[in-house]
Amino acid sequence: MNVSSFSKNELKVLLSSSEPIYVSIFLSPKTVSKSVSAIRQKVLEITLSIQVQMVQYGYPESLVSELLQQLERLKEPLLSQGSSESLAVFLTPNLFRCYRIPGVCTESLTVSKHQFHLKPLLPFLAESGLFYLLAFGQNRIRLLQGSASGLIQILPAELPAALENLLKLSYRMEQFQVEKMVLSSVRSVANPIDTLDEQAENLRQSIQHYCKRLDNQLKIFLEPQQAPLILAGTSHILSLYRRISTCQQLLKPEISGNPDAMKLEHLHQQSYAIVQKELQRQIECNLQHYQQAVERNDASNHLGEIVAAANSGKITTLLLSPSLEKWGKFNPFIGEVEVHAVPEPGDVNLVELAAIQTLAYQGLFYIVQPERMSVQASIAAIFRSGATEQQ
Repeated sequence: MNVSSFSKNELKVLLSSSEPIYVSIFLSPKTVSKSVSAIRQKVLEITLSIQVQMVQYGYPESLVSELLQQLERLKEPLLSQGSSESLAVFLTPNLFRCYRIPGVCTESLTVSKHQFHLKPLLPFLAESGLFYLLAFGQNRIRLLQGSASGLIQILPAELPAALENLLKLSYRMEQFQVEKMVLSSVRSVANPIDTLDEQAENLRQSIQHYCKRLDNQLKIFLEPQQAPLILAGTSHILSLYRRISTCQQLLKPEISGNPDAMKLEHLHQQSYAIVQKELQRQIECNLQHYQQAVERNDASNHLGEIVAAANSGKITTLLLSPSLEKWGKFNPFIGEVEVHAVPEPGDVNLVELAAIQTLAYQGLFYIVQPERMSVQASIAAIFRSGATEQQ
């Protein structure tokens, strides 16, 4: 399979690559025909653009040819790309990674000698940048991935086999209406109440067993990603599932009703509102923690200090404004940061570097609107306890 949904786990793959050239491509939902000829033309345009840039960089023809052969693998994802998903593609001579990301992204193509262009992924790498929706419909159970821009369904091939098998079980979800079924059943001599109660209890136990297995498999899939999980469905199944679930990422607010009857846009609107409310609560808590950390000398809003600390794994929480960009150079051997007013040859985006390094060392990273920062800066970091003493 050439394409998968994106998660924080994939960042390790992208950062661990050591190659002479890195190509990063972001493609918004297709507006052209999905015909083979249209796809071939799109791949040709991308190929020519990469070829021109590689020649300008002075790469040998053999390496150009080797890399461009990888682009043939892009045709399949383009043919199957959904109308509500973008594609993020990362290429080296020895690596091809193609990710589905929810919603619309700005199209770009970047060729670099140093690293992949990851800034467009930052909104998805931030806390609650990606979330999941478990939708108990009356005819199907779906796991969807969401972002600020939209929802996409997780494809069966992307899931562990056990979880895939559980999601595609042919349960008619009306069966979950156990209490409703019992109350509305005709209790006749031929169907006495004790028989109905026994049938209902057996059905309830069967459903509980199924939900427990589903929850266990979801935890295996979701825990490494540390992304919020929201439930959608009728009150009966949601209350039953919630009593059983031990998933730490499961949020309390939920979407009530039959998700099969809801448009994807409506599901996204409700689920994203839930995620945003929880995210704002977390941001407020971290802004308070920042003020406390300042008093302990365990925080900073100075870009140079933050970049150096991030590179050393000393940041536990990073807060930054969404549009912030600062270009310059960083010497990791002496921890020296040089900021430039305009980008110069060989510069890196220091904000992107700080965010990526924070994540690489298991730190948390939040995108905060400027009016909510309240720390007299567009970037701020909380250091691990005692980190400043070690610098």
